[in-house]
Amino acid sequence: MFKIPLYFAHFLFTLMPLYATLRGPRRGTPRLIHATGRRSVAPETLSLTSSSATKASLEKYHRPSATSKSLTFLDLSYNEISGGFPTVLYNCSNLQHLDLSQNYFVGPIPSDINRLSSSLQFIDIGANNFSGDIPPVIGDLPELRNLYLYANEFNGTFPVEIGNLTNLRYLKMAYNDLFLPAKVPSEFGKLKNLKFLWMTSCNLIGEIPDTLSNIFGLEHLDLSRNNLQGPIPKGLFQLTNLSIVYLYRNQLSGEIPTPIKSLGLTIFDLSMNNLTGQIPDDFGKLQHLELLSLFSNQFSGEIPPSLRVTTLDLSSNNLTGKIPDKFDNLAYEHSFRNNTNLCATNPISTLRNCFAKTRDSNHLSASILAVILVFAVVLYIAIVSLTFFMVRQCKKKVKTDSVDWKLTPFQKINFTEAVILSGLNESNLIGSGGSGKIYRIAVNNSGDFVAVKRIWNNKKSDHRLEKEFLAETEILGAIKHSNLVKLMCCISSEDSKLLVYEYMENQSLDKWLHGKNWRERELLSASSGSIDVYSFGVVLLELVTGREPNDGDEHTSLAEWAWRKHGEGMSIVDALDKDIKEPLNLEEKTIVFRLGLFCTSTLPSSRPSMRESSYGSRGISKKYGQGKQQLHRGTQSKHMVTWRIRSGTGAQGDALRCVQKSGQT
Repeated sequence: MFKIPLYFAHFLFTLMPLYATLRGPRRGTPRLIHATGRRSVAPETLSLTSSSATKASLEKYHRPSATSKSLTFLDLSYNEISGGFPTVLYNCSNLQHLDLSQNYFVGPIPSDINRLSSSLQFIDIGANNFSGDIPPVIGDLPELRNLYLYANEFNGTFPVEIGNLTNLRYLKMAYNDLFLPAKVPSEFGKLKNLKFLWMTSCNLIGEIPDTLSNIFGLEHLDLSRNNLQGPIPKGLFQLTNLSIVYLYRNQLSGEIPTPIKSLGLTIFDLSMNNLTGQIPDDFGKLQHLELLSLFSNQFSGEIPPSLRVTTLDLSSNNLTGKIPDKFDNLAYEHSFRNNTNLCATNPISTLRNCFAKTRDSNHLSASILAVILVFAVVLYIAIVSLTFFMVRQCKKKVKTDSVDWKLTPFQKINFTEAVILSGLNESNLIGSGGSGKIYRIAVNNSGDFVAVKRIWNNKKSDHRLEKEFLAETEILGAIKHSNLVKLMCCISSEDSKLLVYEYMENQSLDKWLHGKNWRERELLSASSGSIDVYSFGVVLLELVTGREPNDGDEHTSLAEWAWRKHGEGMSIVDALDKDIKEPLNLEEKTIVFRLGLFCTSTLPSSRPSMRESSYGSRGISKKYGQGKQQLHRGTQSKHMVTWRIRSGTGAQGDALRCVQKSGQT
């Protein structure tokens, strides 16, 4: 059985309205002018064999006459007539049917075309060369039922007054693509009796007005080949008489509105738009559907199993799943092209097999191939990186195991370099700096620890630098002082140095000078008598200000900062650490600040002796309840500085006496 190709069937359906409109005798075939009037007037019959004969016959109607008044039906189509619109027809006062189609009329439609017979029901001026605007007065022909303006060269606008033709049943304005861009007038919604609306290629823009849903008698709607945008009106497919819909080749968006109550639909073409969503299940209720064309949209989801249609085109969408069994045959081979996620159970060349366990890589989508490629690249990089890391670690381990370590002791030690090296791991790390890392390592089972500083070199040291380093560490190891951490030994290799120190459980002096309360700081000051006077003064200033020795301002030291603030008249209370500014023992803190100033005087000769300073700090550390004490600076001259501690009671109050630095007075 011969089958009509899908695209050819679609072409035929598209041309059906045009064929029905343009159908008529061949050019040159004589046509008759039929005149019917009252019974007392005999009908007039004219044989029009040429355009000249037609023009001659029209001359008869230049003036009103019984003949012109009795004329009701005039058909001049296919006569190759040229010239402007024949206004002589204004004299045909009873004219009901006028057909001027398929000729060569030119120029604009007269702006007084409403002078035609008020009884006019049919006017066809299609397939001519009329231009300009369609005059608004065309809406003043109250009895008009058929208005055909298709296939001309109108380059103006069409009037919204067409919406006043409430008796209009057929409106054909198609193939006037020279129209200025315009929207479908919402006034067309007043055409309650309209059955046929044909506006293909009319340069329409904007959205389809919702008012078209009010044309309850509409059967044929064709707004194809325009630039319409936006959604389809929700009520459009609820028109129960609607049977043919052409909205293809626009820019419509959104979903197909539901419910679909136009159960008499036979042709439904929404192809070449931007519609989305699923194909409604309501299509399964359309028992008379012959053609469904939705290709080149963005529909998704599955095809409704209840769908029944003779001609189907769902190509170039995003549909998924298995096609319904009724379409799983070669008759619909080209109905589902470019839907990569559709499948079929029968071998259709454009679809994959739903039950295939494997498929050729040529059929893989671009997105899947991209994912596979990215995964492969990432996996390759991960494997290469892991291999490189493992090789490097192995080399590092072999190198570490084969390194020749040298131990140089400076004290009597009870451990070996193996004990130190085995403890160099992250769990023992207690600090790090710019030159290396510090580890806390146990050297025996008795709980003894050492602090190991590991110094890394970026490259091998030359022999001279190696000797200098060892010489300096030997000097450090030989120094014995109660305030210095004891350097126990040095362990060195070609690219690393380990300095092993005595581990100080109580950590650094800085920790104890800062962050404690006043009583703890006061006791620290009393126990610092064995150091030099200037350093003692710095410690006192640290205790009361909370600053570090180099923490002045403008690149000055703490002592310089304190003297400058004192010279500027700053209150001592303002200089105190905020953590010890409470009123309790405030006078003691003031005395300590002043004593720190005296001990850090710029002139060494003006500083008190360490003995005097020690007595002063110890007196402050006594219980303050024994008496009121005040340390102040006495007179200072070139020859003498006097220091006194005044005390109301207690032996400690007389601890300091007048001390003359150069000569006695």
